[in-house]
Amino acid sequence: MRLADHIAAWQKELKPPTKIQQSEGVYRLLVDQQWLLCLEAIEEEGCFFLFSSVCEIPKQGEVEALRSALSGNLFGKETGDAVLALHLDTDLLILFRRFEEATLRHEELMQGVQEFISLLRHWKEKIQRKSLKESVALQTHFQNYEQPDAMKIFFA
Repeated sequence: MRLADHIAAWQKELKPPTKIQQSEGVYRLLVDQQWLLCLEAIEEEGCFFLFSSVCEIPKQGEVEALRSALSGNLFGKETGDAVLALHLDTDLLILFRRFEEATLRHEELMQGVQEFISLLRHWKEKIQRKSLKESVALQTHFQNYEQPDAMKIFFA
């Protein structure tokens, strides 16, 4: 099935009925009021991609977030059939998955979409936790810095 056929079938299944937006060859659907899913066909390759933004890489915790994403990508350890990538112009962490049009059944796509949403949730929470953990560590550091007793190591 081609992507347009999958979209038509999916649109009939949506409850409540929802219009899947299409612009410049990219289909967009907001799921559960929080997950913007995009699908784009690459006709010359006979495939299409499902992709979504996980989050903007936080400036505090940037190295840890990127390290975590690289580690999660390794052999699909935390990404399954999807892949994480960094959009260099926007610093967005993007999750995407490739589907082959020639062999994909609609039920497989729907299962893949559910798995994809679970991965999105996992990565959004993981990056937020990493960012929060680093933020708390920095706050603790600066609180200690403001307390003279904590500075004794520097003035011993």
